[in-house]
Amino acid sequence: MRHMNIGPPLEAALFTSEADWEEYFRTSIAPQLAYNLGPIDDLDCLLHDLRFAKLAGRLTIEWLYAYPALATATQERLLDCALQNAGRDERQTLVINYREVVHPDHEAMLLWRAADYVADFSRLVSYSPARAV
Repeated sequence: MRHMNIGPPLEAALFTSEADWEEYFRTSIAPQLAYNLGPIDDLDCLLHDLRFAKLAGRLTIEWLYAYPALATATQERLLDCALQNAGRDERQTLVINYREVVHPDHEAMLLWRAADYVADFSRLVSYSPARAV
């Protein structure tokens, strides 16, 4: 008996637009983020499938704001995606807003400092501290 892979035709029938995919990922991933669970089902698909890069950038920014107390490993995955796929202004605004957040641990604080450096590099390069006399 020959087996047929129905995944691609099923996806084509169910997901006819980016809005369909967005609804699916929101329904699947957001509740798991709200409960700070790990590993998170469907997150790898969203974060690593090139078809979803723009959507992933937008959703990860939104989720990082909505769930600031996520486990550091989850924050790292979402932040990596946001830095790669979100728009420049959205990335900069995110890291600037996170400068005031109290992080759950030292590792998370270092993660966000590194993200600040990456997302707002031009500000850091143009900064010239006063020289000692």
